[in-house]
Amino acid sequence: MTLRNVVLAALLVVLVVAGSAVPAGAKAPTTLTINANPNPILAGEEVLIYGYLKGPDNADQKVVLHGQSLAGGTFAVKGRMVTNAEGFYSFVRADGIVTTSENWFVTSPPPEGARSRTVHERVAALLSMAASATVGRTNGGPLEFSGQVGPGAVHAGEAVLLQEQSGLSGGAWSTIGRGVIGTSGSYEITHTFRQPGDFNLRAWFRGDKRNSQTWSDPVTIAINQAENPTFTIFVSAPTVVFGGSVSVSGTVYAPGSSTVPLPATKV
Repeated sequence: MTLRNVVLAALLVVLVVAGSAVPAGAKAPTTLTINANPNPILAGEEVLIYGYLKGPDNADQKVVLHGQSLAGGTFAVKGRMVTNAEGFYSFVRADGIVTTSENWFVTSPPPEGARSRTVHERVAALLSMAASATVGRTNGGPLEFSGQVGPGAVHAGEAVLLQEQSGLSGGAWSTIGRGVIGTSGSYEITHTFRQPGDFNLRAWFRGDKRNSQTWSDPVTIAINQAENPTFTIFVSAPTVVFGGSVSVSGTVYAPGSSTVPLPATKV
């Protein structure tokens, strides 16, 4: 059984039980319900809008879906449907249609003349991020993080933040960089790492009136400690017999290098 059929079947059971509470001989009021599933979604995902017309002669009745983009404007008709024998209706907003947050309600014409509540569908933006390299070194030059914010290029001029995972539980994120979305929907952020270690990074879009906030998939970066070429180490032999000896030598300080000699100490 599909998700659509499961949802409608479950709703039928609830409404049949609720309808049994109407006193004998009394005329049940005409009401119209609405639900949206899933909610929230990522931009472009399919949405099922469904509900029930409760009242006399609720079969084969017209239901009209009205939608309003949160970017502005008035409600417009998004679809028309006829209820089935039990009074149910459903609209499928297919992949690629719902790309920004929307408000929806449904109506039925006279003599039912019912209007549902308004449902707010939250639609998150699409956000990708890739790193110019996954391995680097301290003070080895900045790494570049780039990606795309969608749908389209409607978010041009807004910010994308580069964040590092932190905290003992791993659930906290701190901002370490910032980029601006271009007219094509792309962004670039550069960052230089001062400390060695492994870093889990993500991009974060804070959301606006068109789309709610969203995060990219995390990327792990390994930063190695930069080496000083004038600070060297050598061994007299790569292998040694158990109990034998090996000589370790090298240069600690050379004139003009960045290595700072320590003051002499007595052993």
